[in-house]
Amino acid sequence: MRCEDARELLTARADGELDGVQADALAAHLDGCAACRAEAALRSRERAAWRDALAGDRAPDDLRRRILAGPAPVALPVLLRPLAWAAAAVLAVLLVAPPLMQRLGSGDTMLRPAAVTLVRDGGDVGPATALATETLNLGDSPF
Repeated sequence: MRCEDARELLTARADGELDGVQADALAAHLDGCAACRAEAALRSRERAAWRDALAGDRAPDDLRRRILAGPAPVALPVLLRPLAWAAAAVLAVLLVAPPLMQRLGSGDTMLRPAAVTLVRDGGDVGPATALATETLNLGDSPF
């Protein structure tokens, strides 16, 4: 383990957030690294100092109850509800349209981009676009 990684785990260790593998790896690193061991001792002293300094301070019971109860539900103002529905509709179209267009385009040549070469009486009249990829035989058409 690198010293940088070990130092990132020191706070998690102090908070009891490390799993067994992480705790073992950190302990092994601290056994062999005096600099990280000193950093761990410093953080431990800082944590103890904060704990002692704040030992007598408690949040008021009413505040504790409100925090533990979680946030109150928030209702959208009446004027924003149509906007929320419109945004949901736009999102639905953006999610549904691409796969739908892809599915329709795979079997329908009208949705596929195609350049056309015009043919009249067996001879090329010329490309209708620069990317001629399909031939359209107009037969006896005046075009």
